[in-house]
Amino acid sequence: MDTIDPFPHLDDATTPTPLLDISALASHVGVARVRVKLENLRSSGHFKILGGRVAGLRALARATGIAERALLDRTHGASVLPALLCASEGNHGLAVATAAARVGTTATIFLPNDVDARRVARIRALGASIVGVDGGYDDAVACAAEAARRGEGLLVADTSRDPDDVVVHDVMLGYARIADELERQFAQDPWPTHVFVQAGVGGLAAAMAQGLVPRMRAPARCVVVEPERAACVGLALALGSASRLAHDPVGVASMLACGEASAPAVRILLRHAAQAVAVDDATLREAETLMADAGIATTTSGAAGFAGLLHVARGRVRREACARRTCRRDPARDRRAAARGVTAVVHSRRGRPVDNRCMNAVAWRSGAVAARSGHDVANMRRTSRRSAVIPMVRRREDAYDRPSFRPSSPEPSMPTPQLSVYFFLQAAVILLVCRLVGKLAQSVGQPQVVGEMIAGVTLGPSLFGMLLPDMQAALFPKQTLDTLYVFAQLGVGLYMFIVGSEFRSDHFRARYRSAMLVSVAGIAVPFALAFLLAPWLVTVPNLFSEKVKLFDASLFLGAAIAITAFPMLARIIHERGLTGSPLGTLALTAGAVDDVAAWCILAVVLASFGGSWDSAWLAIGGGIAYAVFMLVVGRRLLRRLADHVKPDAPLGMTLLAIVIALFCLSAWLMDAIGIHAVFGGFLLGVCLPRGALTEKLRDTLQPFVVVFLLPMFFTFSGLKTHLGMVFDPQLMLAAVAILVASFAGKALACWAAARASGENPQDAMAIGALMNARGLMELILINIGLQAGVIKEGLFSILVLMAILTTLMATPLFNWIMRRRARSEALATVP
Repeated sequence: MDTIDPFPHLDDATTPTPLLDISALASHVGVARVRVKLENLRSSGHFKILGGRVAGLRALARATGIAERALLDRTHGASVLPALLCASEGNHGLAVATAAARVGTTATIFLPNDVDARRVARIRALGASIVGVDGGYDDAVACAAEAARRGEGLLVADTSRDPDDVVVHDVMLGYARIADELERQFAQDPWPTHVFVQAGVGGLAAAMAQGLVPRMRAPARCVVVEPERAACVGLALALGSASRLAHDPVGVASMLACGEASAPAVRILLRHAAQAVAVDDATLREAETLMADAGIATTTSGAAGFAGLLHVARGRVRREACARRTCRRDPARDRRAAARGVTAVVHSRRGRPVDNRCMNAVAWRSGAVAARSGHDVANMRRTSRRSAVIPMVRRREDAYDRPSFRPSSPEPSMPTPQLSVYFFLQAAVILLVCRLVGKLAQSVGQPQVVGEMIAGVTLGPSLFGMLLPDMQAALFPKQTLDTLYVFAQLGVGLYMFIVGSEFRSDHFRARYRSAMLVSVAGIAVPFALAFLLAPWLVTVPNLFSEKVKLFDASLFLGAAIAITAFPMLARIIHERGLTGSPLGTLALTAGAVDDVAAWCILAVVLASFGGSWDSAWLAIGGGIAYAVFMLVVGRRLLRRLADHVKPDAPLGMTLLAIVIALFCLSAWLMDAIGIHAVFGGFLLGVCLPRGALTEKLRDTLQPFVVVFLLPMFFTFSGLKTHLGMVFDPQLMLAAVAILVASFAGKALACWAAARASGENPQDAMAIGALMNARGLMELILINIGLQAGVIKEGLFSILVLMAILTTLMATPLFNWIMRRRARSEALATVP
């Protein structure tokens, strides 16, 4: 980008706006100083005038070859200039219309139909044409881009999916005027440690990060503040690139309601390790009230910067023991952490990363805002005397808060051959670690699968990433996770296919009444506890998605508590020689019924959570129709496959290919209708004819699936598990409540039901111990919930911890009970 200074062309808009020191706000949040930049006092009433006029002028200069000064003075002699086009919710459109009027051309502004009539009138007064758009800001952006493609004018957009979009860079260059003013206003005053900037698409925030962060005091943090339902910038920072929100970004801060961040802004924010916080509507309203009480009149959108500070200041208290530790920043590590979704990392003097539990504690010395991961930033210490914060206050915001007004290097994409190189290295490490930890688990009496579950978590940020963050980031770079995800999904789908092929309906017919009583208890009690806990848990940050309904949250939590590690249960019973025994039959029947019920309820949650009722009914109705077809018609058709199996010969390659193709089609169909691929694999396995076919399929597929593919799934789950988050006071309380509910809802409830059905004390305890294990089935369920957006990383991590703990308890407890049972039987035989 050239270095022509556009600011002299902006007339009275270049008059600096005040920077106020508001002691009342600083006292309220417990920091040394809070200074507020009053952008609502700019000549046009908003900061947008700085960007739209610069970008519009430069777009015309590039298109016509006429110098900017000649355009402004109208000395160019051109009879007609191109029209300017833009999308807006008012203020950016007003700025572009001002630029068009200033040089003597026309402008067409695309506005959502619900834009305030006064803004529309101001734009029309400048001679611009208005095009109303049904929908929100993002829809207006699409309409303006389409008009530009038709050749109706020059598009002056403040957001783009192209990180090198020169017009968007010009917009952010105009916003940089604010940073230029602040540099002069801080000339005789200490620079702040943090700047809080509210965000729409991220343009202003990026301009502040680029212009202020290099000159700020340590830790020099730019914190991007968004409404919870419009947290597109936080999503982009977590993913490393702009991505559209899956829901309508509505809320009280209407000027910040944008669904997709600006790619140029995101790139700048990532380069400066910007952090993002999402605040709820109540905090936004409170911030507006507090600012009004301090004598600053603004809108809810304009108060969002201070709302972000409120949100941060109310987090967990730092540990005094860690507060005395001397820390330093490592910018390179901060940038790598940002690329992994961890928005800030504080390091000790020796360069070792500080545990998440201590991040807040060490921050007092440098004024750092420590982060957990994803979108939430932990609180600043209230007693800090060095943390000065600047919320950028403005009356409205159309653009995302990530400016990139100078070109920067994009996040490099990884060539396809390099992806394969990474995958082979990752696969080798995953297999070796899972085998090693699995063997260690077996040495202490645990199944191999328990060790592999733990190994997956250790390879993620909870252990490997905490001890050796650089090595972990180098081994599992963000660009390679899509490849790992595909293998993980293939592994878990084939595993569920194998589980389905082992499913025996004859268990339902044996000891039906006792088994049904245990099953009902193992379902009803967890769901009752879930419905009691859910109203509180949905209010705890980072557990459930903001758009999930209370009923859906209750159902999902109930399914997560009610599910049983049915394959592990079957394996334990088989290894103990209890298959066909009263205890084995009762446990297998109860476990099967519980898992079927949990999976069916999960399917209902996913269907109803998917969006419109049309898609929900399609998923539910389509899933039921497909299940009925497979159980009635498909089962008969599949019997023909058994005719091609010879008991004394290996499974034919053609037959194996047909079965795997049927698995892929079944998984695809269930995914396509909106449920999940694992249901298709499980259902196909249930419908396969029992006998030589299923036995040979298991012998052929199970070693590869269990040894190679399932560890991929465990590792992919572990890479998303942040057990350090559980140490947050609110999340720790939620974790304890969920663990207690899980134990009481399964172990105690199934024990009580078994006793009520007439089982002896030892058998009832054994059933409770077996039913309490969640194992791999829990990981599959919660991965589906996280992938669908039902839950967040906090609840995901809690449920991973619950799955590991309950599974670890199952085998030792069951073995201890069986030893007691054996002693009791031996004593009973003594005359």
